[in-house]
Amino acid sequence: MINGITLDDSVQDAIKNIKINLKFDKNTDVKVSEGSASGDGYASKTCAVQLKSNEKKLDLFVKYFPIDTIQQKEVIIKLFNNETRFYDQIYPIFEKFQLYKNVKAPFNNVPKYFNPGETRGLKPIVLENLKVEGFDLRNRQELIDEEHLCLALKAFGKLHATGFALKDQDFETFLKITDGVKDVLADTIVESGFDKVIGSCITQFIESLDPKEDKDILRASNGLQESVVDFIRNIPEFQGRYCTFLQGDCWSNNMMFLYKGSNKPLGIKLIDWQIIRVNYPVFDLSYFFYSAATSKMLGNWENYMGIYHKYFSEHCRNLGSDPNELYPFEVLKEHWRKYSKYGLGMAFLLVKAMLYDKDEAPDLAKSLEGDKIDANIFNNKTRHQDVYDRKMKDIFRHFIVNKFI
Repeated sequence: MINGITLDDSVQDAIKNIKINLKFDKNTDVKVSEGSASGDGYASKTCAVQLKSNEKKLDLFVKYFPIDTIQQKEVIIKLFNNETRFYDQIYPIFEKFQLYKNVKAPFNNVPKYFNPGETRGLKPIVLENLKVEGFDLRNRQELIDEEHLCLALKAFGKLHATGFALKDQDFETFLKITDGVKDVLADTIVESGFDKVIGSCITQFIESLDPKEDKDILRASNGLQESVVDFIRNIPEFQGRYCTFLQGDCWSNNMMFLYKGSNKPLGIKLIDWQIIRVNYPVFDLSYFFYSAATSKMLGNWENYMGIYHKYFSEHCRNLGSDPNELYPFEVLKEHWRKYSKYGLGMAFLLVKAMLYDKDEAPDLAKSLEGDKIDANIFNNKTRHQDVYDRKMKDIFRHFIVNKFI
């Protein structure tokens, strides 16, 4: 126990290894405090760790699953292995590639990673503490504004462009670092019971509709639960020429924004890489856009995709590749019409998760029985249920009007 906080064995081992690797002396002071507030993580546990000696100081953020909650939960192990692979293998190659191409404004929207070494239990993810650097989570319950939205689109544009350009110019290396990356969400959606979690959210929404006022939605929602789950499960089969490396879990809680004394964001870091996949950019973009966009933004979806593609194209050119060959804007729009239903399906869950007050947020780790998620974990109506229902109606009508569904 340090500062009144009991540390998991894996975290203790990681701190010890990092102290040795970074040559902190024996008299180094170790301070531990709570990491994310309850309800911010949804599944993992976190803590903040400060190492301080006479000569140097290091502020860390540690994400972990306690040994007594892991048991034989293969889904959790796959997720943590994905994130470790990103920090250990994939992102270092992206950095090296951009450095070789002498890119002045690289994709660097990733916190610094510290290898935890060998630990008891599941290896924790150890990162720099971004809050010390002025980054913070955006209030997930508030409507997103243009500045935050466009910063995220810029980050995704650069990420996707880096993957595309590496694949274009050094396919062997791209294949080496991405070969074996499994789409954990698609692969385990039925086995983990996540299909029932999404289906339960959809059912609850449909049952709340008014037969007269919402008859257009009711008519279009026939068989929606089954079609959404089948769609998500079959996402790996959609892969083709226009695939790149994706972050996979692009919602509000997985982005931290840099603030310097005001509400205006100056930078962004993407902080969760557990659901990485190789597929079409639309799966990142629709996941993010439909969980975040206001009603007004929904009406301008094509304009925002144009903003994304501008950043994507600029970064492609800086890396020496032709964006119109790698991922033309017309292909992005075609993919949006064919595949953005993924964003709709995930929004039923994500929007509710964003609106939960912290004392309402479910504990996903505790809900697992073996590898199975409790299907009713998101059944509780949030205190902001009226906001949720209104937003989901706006999203659904957007799909109907644009004939995306």
